[in-house]
Amino acid sequence: MEIVRNAVERFKASGELSPETAATDVAWHDPPDFPDAKVHFGLEGVIEALGAWANAWSEWQIELDDYVDAGERVLVRGRQWGRGKDTGMRVEQPLCLVYLLRDAKVIEVRAFFDEQQALEAAGLRE
Repeated sequence: MEIVRNAVERFKASGELSPETAATDVAWHDPPDFPDAKVHFGLEGVIEALGAWANAWSEWQIELDDYVDAGERVLVRGRQWGRGKDTGMRVEQPLCLVYLLRDAKVIEVRAFFDEQQALEAAGLRE
């Protein structure tokens, strides 16, 4: 769980990924209800996906602070809010990330706006 916590805190503070804790072939899954959702592969793919996500906002903040150990997966719950760059509309919504680790490296991250979907992906029930 500390690997994920360190990676999330680094991203929140600097916008940077943690290449030392991510597999070179890491996969990032856009939220299922994201327009044109797809899977991005490798560190470059993840950087591209996160850049596109961040660039959609004129103002954007994330709060990820609830970590749940689910074996080889870690669920991180929080929320994001901001103002859409194109629409100017203020948006606030849940944001959940499910990290899959193998050999102390992040190999997959699945993003969700729906907490129940995230719980399922993490193999948890509430």
